[in-house]
Amino acid sequence: CSMAATVERAECVDDKADNGEMLPLEEVYTPGTKTIEEVASFLGMEKKQTIKALLFVTYDEEGKEKEYVAAFIRGDRELNMTKLVNALNIPEHAIAFADEEKIGQATGGFTGPIGLHDCKIVVDSELVGMKNLCAGANKADHHIKNVNYGRDYEGDIVKDLKLLKEGDPCPVCGAP
Repeated sequence: CSMAATVERAECVDDKADNGEMLPLEEVYTPGTKTIEEVASFLGMEKKQTIKALLFVTYDEEGKEKEYVAAFIRGDRELNMTKLVNALNIPEHAIAFADEEKIGQATGGFTGPIGLHDCKIVVDSELVGMKNLCAGANKADHHIKNVNYGRDYEGDIVKDLKLLKEGDPCPVCGAP
């Protein structure tokens, strides 16, 4: 079709929503697993069944820390920073990656969406329709299985945050 966009601006089509049953939360000991690849391999699941957490700090006009932001996307996806900046309605220079230890002390967690406080939670729209994902348990060497949007966590902002990649469906015609 005639759809054209830069990678930064291209809309992404979410995977079809999962209509399956929500399973009970299950905390799992996952020693030494830090990356999505390590967690998925350890638990014998696909990366797309995991939730990736990306942690940021935003700054005010004077360059002082304003607030923490936790962005959540599907584990096999990449975050589109332009879409995140637009969702937060801030200038590009007003955001940076946060120190994981520092943000964890302030927000009650450092890798998962359950139980976070004192930070803005931004969720990729695709996660809303997915069921029984794996996310960080907000404590070392642990993850939680069967995490579901709406039941276990919610976002302050829900938007398309994904980076379009080769093979994704076209947002206009659906072709790869």
